[in-house]
Amino acid sequence: MSPLEAPPGYLAERPVRADLGDIAEVLVSCDVDEVGQPDFLDGQWLEEEWDLYPVNLETDAWVVRNVGGRAVAYAHIAEEIPGSVWEAAGWVHPQDRDKGLGRFLVGATERDMAAKLSGDGPLNVHHIVSGADPPGQDLLHRAGFKPTRHFWHMEIELGPNRPRPPRPPNLAIAPLRLQVDEPDVHRVLEAAFSEHWGFAATPFDKWMEESIGKPWFDASLSFVARSNEEVTGVLIGRIDHGRGFVDDLGVLMSQRRRGIGAALLDKSFSSFEQRGLSAARLNVDASNETGAVRLYERAGMKPFRTWVVFAKEILNGAVPLRCGQ
Repeated sequence: MSPLEAPPGYLAERPVRADLGDIAEVLVSCDVDEVGQPDFLDGQWLEEEWDLYPVNLETDAWVVRNVGGRAVAYAHIAEEIPGSVWEAAGWVHPQDRDKGLGRFLVGATERDMAAKLSGDGPLNVHHIVSGADPPGQDLLHRAGFKPTRHFWHMEIELGPNRPRPPRPPNLAIAPLRLQVDEPDVHRVLEAAFSEHWGFAATPFDKWMEESIGKPWFDASLSFVARSNEEVTGVLIGRIDHGRGFVDDLGVLMSQRRRGIGAALLDKSFSSFEQRGLSAARLNVDASNETGAVRLYERAGMKPFRTWVVFAKEILNGAVPLRCGQ
């Protein structure tokens, strides 16, 4: 089998925008298989991924179809940290597993990432797999990847029974003011996340484009905390798939352990409740060094889904996994 040849009975090709609906059906089927119902993997999510990074469909993505033309698998790569880290993710329809499609996607995406090598330094490549997919994790082990991080989607049922933390003294929380608060919000988020695994500084203009500039951004669901007029914490929230979602929550290191993060979460949850939402989620590094998991647990959140980040280094001259291996 050549490096880019799909298993017998399947055809692999680069996708185009018109394939979005077909690929979305694969993602939805994977969600249903894992959690029993459609969750968040769908065409809306995928289109946001394509546009955010962005994903170059001509060089950085694959769709696999069966002989009848039905899409059965999909994968793409995206640059996480310019020049040093690329990330891959892939999905195989539950009805088409155990047929070599996972091996093909791992091999094809690794070759695509290896093509990004420049200079003498290594390229760090990550592959994301569901925590509920032991066969997928085993495949990545055999391809030379090693688990390096776990991420959780945590969720809370909104309403009168959720915990209500006390508001710290001298703390004011207000919705983000457009064309006023953005520089302070960016500054606090950069400082708060600077110690996190995989952090890479994001220039202000790029951050504006990827957050405030997105169609889904709603300033009334994002909040700025001030202590004695100083911005000490921020939260970026939105509505996603009928649920509240906290994209970012950051508190300056010097202001932690004062209840600011808990107060921002409480304010965010209240704003979601006022919109009539019944649940809220966020994504967190389970090994977060700042104690974020404990904060979210105290707020009443529980893990709902898990993902594992597998990593390896690709060096110039190295031969990536062949798709048929």
